[in-house]
Amino acid sequence: MMKFLMLILSVLCVNTMYSQDTSSGLSTNDEPIDFCGDMDNLKTFIGTSVKIRHNGGIYSKLNKGDYISFPNDSIKHLAGKDMWGDFYPQSGDTGVVISVSKSKYDEIIYVIKIDKYYVPIKCSYLVNISELSDDERWKLEYSKWEKERETYGKGECNFKKHNINNIYNRPGITEIDSISEDFACNLKNKGIDTIMLVKSIFHHHGPGCSVLDMVCVLWYDNDEGFLRYYSFNEEKKLIIQNQKLDWYDVIKYYRKKELNQNSEMPKGGSHLHNTVIQFYLGKEFFNCEYSWSYNKNDKKLEVTKFVEKVKKVINDR
Repeated sequence: MMKFLMLILSVLCVNTMYSQDTSSGLSTNDEPIDFCGDMDNLKTFIGTSVKIRHNGGIYSKLNKGDYISFPNDSIKHLAGKDMWGDFYPQSGDTGVVISVSKSKYDEIIYVIKIDKYYVPIKCSYLVNISELSDDERWKLEYSKWEKERETYGKGECNFKKHNINNIYNRPGITEIDSISEDFACNLKNKGIDTIMLVKSIFHHHGPGCSVLDMVCVLWYDNDEGFLRYYSFNEEKKLIIQNQKLDWYDVIKYYRKKELNQNSEMPKGGSHLHNTVIQFYLGKEFFNCEYSWSYNKNDKKLEVTKFVEKVKKVINDR
């Protein structure tokens, strides 16, 4: 979203004179029952209970034409969304196979009955009722992912905790995350109390896949400032650099503006690039997130100015 739940959904479209719903759906090829096989065998499924894997394969207007053969005119009349009222078939719904036929484009279409509703659906969107639908699989994987995040974030170090103050910090998801978080938490465990973890995250290449991704750990030890810089080269090999760095002006600005979690936060406007800051200063913990934004007010906020100061210190190192 499995370390980071990222289900790749592909859109399955059919260009026909009738509209097919084109919601995204996972392609599954390992189903123990082949609902798209030889027609002579498929007719044996009539009367069998089945489950909708994903509702992207629903044909909601087939009752308006002669695209497939229906058992009778009465069922044909009822097999469309204009006759369903507030009902619409969902992933995980179960029903009974009423008929199966080939369209004039050689697609295999089933008509299943869910309660009192007749639903035409493409063969590849059906699974055995004992199998998981896409939504059920997603919920299962998300639950596993949540438990992994909970385990990863156990302890007193906030750098490894997920979504503190509803700010997405991508803890432990990729190599650059886990290595930098381990280092920052080890500093805290050694008694160092001025530590900042800065992440520049580019989402459009996938988590941890962009050469533009960058993570920095800044800290003070015995009044001396340091920086550890994590980045990728063009071959996507992780590079780690260490240096001394005076970043005390950032701390002075933070104190002067009395920033805290009650400070007004940027609303953000881009899902492609986020800068996330997590900051321990003594017993205080502050975190914030800034995305490139159309919102003019965001640029006037003290939190935004703080983020820009942090970025400038890093860029000018």
